[in-house]
Amino acid sequence: MLIPQQRWAWVVGDIFSTLNAVLGFTCVLLHKQRLIVFRRVLLLGGIMYGLRAVVLGLTFLPPSFQNRDEICLPQVNRTAMYATEITTRFVTYVVTLGLTSGQDKILCGDLMFSGHTVVLTIMYFTLLQYTPRRLVYLRYIAAPLTYIGIAALVISGGHYTMDVLIAYWLTSHIFYAYHQVFQMPRIERTKAPLSHLWWFWLCYWFESDVPDGALRNEWDWPLPGPICIHHFVERISDKLQ
Repeated sequence: MLIPQQRWAWVVGDIFSTLNAVLGFTCVLLHKQRLIVFRRVLLLGGIMYGLRAVVLGLTFLPPSFQNRDEICLPQVNRTAMYATEITTRFVTYVVTLGLTSGQDKILCGDLMFSGHTVVLTIMYFTLLQYTPRRLVYLRYIAAPLTYIGIAALVISGGHYTMDVLIAYWLTSHIFYAYHQVFQMPRIERTKAPLSHLWWFWLCYWFESDVPDGALRNEWDWPLPGPICIHHFVERISDKLQ
């Protein structure tokens, strides 16, 4: 390895993933078309994690930690795969959203490809796509969070470089392919080359009520009140256009 394994960097990757997710979902929550944007983020996340599930089922890579016996949970013997153990590990993974830095021992078999990188990348691209044009400072914050977070995953030894590069490559291609095809006029979408992608028709159904073209990035307070905050957010949104 060019850089010795740094266990502390795994915590950094978890923290930066969380911060990026908070920034991304705050942007979604404030967006005037928040339901459409939120649905798109969930769809893209579903596509990526669906692909990840298939790849994980077909690929085995040895844990990338050097001291794997101290960090990783032991493999369950195939002849003794007790339902309670499988359920416990599954529930733990879901509840923690894959953020495992606070656990004594973690699951180490989900390497190809990096779920942390998927989250970091989707949230970063969401900020780029759906923040008002003049809110450039937020993008300057999100970019270092994303790329330092990805680098931390590799430095920590929790992922191979290949894992994060493939995750970034797939996420970026699917994110922008999705937006390219669904910003086209509706009548042209089914004739586009991208309509041959396996996820197209599922997303086409979800996008049936969305107007043609790119969404206008305007902010709006999501709650009924107070009125003063509504007016404040509207003024901020107007200045950022």
